[in-house]
Amino acid sequence: MREVLIPLGLGVVGSAILAAGQFLLQRAVGGPAYFLGERSFLATSPGIAQVIINGRLYLRPYATFSHPNVLGGFLATVLPIFLFTKIKKQRFFKMDFLILTSVAYSIWLGIFISFSRIAWLAALGSSGFFLFAKAKRRFWWGVLAVVILLVVMEEMTLGRFGNLFSVDIESISERQQLFQASLIMIGSSPLLGSGLGSFISNLPQVLIGSRLLQPVHSIYLLILSETGIVGFALFLFLIGKTIMTAISKHRSAALAALITILFLGLFDHYFYTLPQTQLLFGVVLGLIYA
Repeated sequence: MREVLIPLGLGVVGSAILAAGQFLLQRAVGGPAYFLGERSFLATSPGIAQVIINGRLYLRPYATFSHPNVLGGFLATVLPIFLFTKIKKQRFFKMDFLILTSVAYSIWLGIFISFSRIAWLAALGSSGFFLFAKAKRRFWWGVLAVVILLVVMEEMTLGRFGNLFSVDIESISERQQLFQASLIMIGSSPLLGSGLGSFISNLPQVLIGSRLLQPVHSIYLLILSETGIVGFALFLFLIGKTIMTAISKHRSAALAALITILFLGLFDHYFYTLPQTQLLFGVVLGLIYA
């Protein structure tokens, strides 16, 4: 596990620091960050993701991801790996504990400033379960108090969490159109689907006159559209077998990460379509089957 935690920890801490820099500067950091995959953008760039704070628009940080929601989802998936990993008592136990705790706090910072409400829910769920499991230790009660304080402060300033289900009309319309398109594709080829990677290429024929060119916001509908009942059944079989393997091998950290992926997959497609999150999905599966 240590061989995975070290590079993964460096990656997520670096992403959280880069995201914090983008939020403070309200633009891309630039310089060496460009070679890590950062795009060049400003808070006023067309189509850039923003959030309203005290009546003013602010840039939502991207780090090196394609969207702040992907940043939040990536970090929310990694969070339980660092929370639930058990450290063997050894000479450097305290140092290992401090490192894991520092990484967890960095991940929480990145999730918070991504302003992805679904990522917030996923992170609160895994953190709440972890704190409940460690409730006998006073230290974790203190951490719980800090988390509650942060949520209260967020509601007093942004109110974004309280308005979890209030999204703009255009976003709702787009999601509805993509949902309807997926149902049409499933109906046209229910057994084998339309083919891997074919969802976007088929959209112009399904949504005539629409300019939407993006996958449906659900990995389950997307898999069912592209691979049909056969492919979806194989996917469910893999997930079921993986969960049973994780339970039998007591891989609680990786299992919590997998559950986070399955939860986020209800609302977005990036764990199925984007390379960074595909790789993380593979890492989680590897931690369970290793």
